[in-house]
Amino acid sequence: MSLLRGALAISIALACTAGGPATDRQRLPQTQSGTATITGTVATLSSGEPVADASVTLYGSTLPDGRVSTATDTEGRFQFTNLSAGRYTVGAVKTGFVNVVFGERHYGRGGRAFPLRDAEHRDIRLQLPRPGVITGTIVDEHGNPSPHASLRALRFSMAFGYRRAMPAGMATTDSQGIFRIESLTPGDYAVCASTRETAPLNQAQRLQMEIDRQRRNAAFVLGPQGVEAQKALAPHLAALEGQLPPFVLPVRGYPPICYPGNTSTPSMITLVPEEERTGVNMQLGLARLARVEGIVKGMPPDGRGFDPIILFSGDELREGMGQDSVRPDVDGLFSFTNVFPGRYRLFLRGASGVAAAGPPVHAEADVVVLDEDIRNLVLDIQPGVTVSGHLVFRGSAPPPAAEIARAGLEIRLDPADPGPLNRYPGPLIARPDATGQFVIRDVFPGDYRISATQRELTGWFFDPTTVRGADGMGQVVKVKRQDLPGVAVTLTDEGAELSGTIMTNTGEPAPEYYILVYPTDQKYWTPYSRRLYGARAKPDGTFVITGVRAGSYRLATLLDAEFGAWFDPAFLRRIDADSTALSIAREQRKVLHLRVPGDR
Repeated sequence: MSLLRGALAISIALACTAGGPATDRQRLPQTQSGTATITGTVATLSSGEPVADASVTLYGSTLPDGRVSTATDTEGRFQFTNLSAGRYTVGAVKTGFVNVVFGERHYGRGGRAFPLRDAEHRDIRLQLPRPGVITGTIVDEHGNPSPHASLRALRFSMAFGYRRAMPAGMATTDSQGIFRIESLTPGDYAVCASTRETAPLNQAQRLQMEIDRQRRNAAFVLGPQGVEAQKALAPHLAALEGQLPPFVLPVRGYPPICYPGNTSTPSMITLVPEEERTGVNMQLGLARLARVEGIVKGMPPDGRGFDPIILFSGDELREGMGQDSVRPDVDGLFSFTNVFPGRYRLFLRGASGVAAAGPPVHAEADVVVLDEDIRNLVLDIQPGVTVSGHLVFRGSAPPPAAEIARAGLEIRLDPADPGPLNRYPGPLIARPDATGQFVIRDVFPGDYRISATQRELTGWFFDPTTVRGADGMGQVVKVKRQDLPGVAVTLTDEGAELSGTIMTNTGEPAPEYYILVYPTDQKYWTPYSRRLYGARAKPDGTFVITGVRAGSYRLATLLDAEFGAWFDPAFLRRIDADSTALSIAREQRKVLHLRVPGDR
């Protein structure tokens, strides 16, 4: 199966068991009928002191609901009795500590299941670390403390098809410019600072900001009432503008920076368990802030039926730092003020849901802000177009129409080049009818990667190399300002199959490993690639990967890898030297017996 349908690891939902002192019912696991026992202790990592009232959860397929929980006593001890033979995972949670799973090598990525035989007694020890801390000082260009600056600790993970910076902790500097980001799990972090402070404003700059504020607030009132309010406000704003000098100096502010602050690429801070990292100091620097102005064509003066114009940053480190939005006035004019240097996309779309005034429409423009204002932008509202086509079944006889209708088929369009600027308006999905015809409406111009998924057509797989459209063959569909009919999406039953076992060097099943098969040709190392395949073995170590296209591949066995990491070419390059060459022919059934290290 493809990686988009596979699961990387068993999710350990430890947070669900967190809480205060355990009740008697929590302390006594549900009665089982087996003869095996698991006992253990929970202690602090630093001092080895026992941790009382820690919530301990045991996961296993032989348990009711797949799990059972208990709590540690005053000596940090716990036990699970009357267990059947099988494979189990155990983890502990306690407020004020980092969650721990037995056997994990990287905090937060799941642990290892271990085998338990009939009448066996296994004793384990779980050590809970205190969360880590990152602290430092933020100063301005003169070396003075910068109070009220916002700090974020960011961790990178694959999301939305690209490596995205995800906030893991936040803090604000005090009056001395000191910050302290707490409750951090061990790992790698980028630390970034931002502030809304500007250089001191003169009278003209303050007046201009007041004019902008009043104009923006008035534009957010929709309908006839808003039109009248803007008309009534116009003489007042004109009078204020008459007080402005011929030239108003641009505002200077502090663009966001990331540690160490003097390079375009942040330095990653590796935080070990219970570490308090000090000295993460940064100095803010002033830069000219810009105005981005333009006009919207084709929008009603009262603004109804449209969402605000959104300004997205193309810098992934700034995601979530407060995207700006404005509404155009009755004349269609809009302006964004105090914009930091960088890449941006302006996006406007018709409102959705009950606020929609008609078929979806949109307008967008990309801008690069350097050291001057950007004026005379034009957002030309355009309707969405329709992408339509049909399914092609290659191989044996196509399935009956009734089977196609209930198969749960979905045709999906995702941005071909995912990133901060290409994650809106989100995936576009259509469900083919019984004849295999599909229609995806309201598609905005751009390059999309098309894919097909299904749940019930056993043995049929999407073939990404045979999508036919107006621009030839391949998985990328180029949508312009006209409808795109005749897209042919192929499902084939001619895929090859890989199966076999994955065992440790001592002959034990190793289902905690993930089996990854990826192409040798690096042109297929892309987000949403349908030439990457993977599976996790069953508890007995057997696995099956179906629907593999003929070709040359590499095979890797992964332990504790981050889900989706294989969509990052840098990750594949790192594991390439330790992977194994593999070739597979059309419709071949290849059996593999893989060996991996045992206890690690």
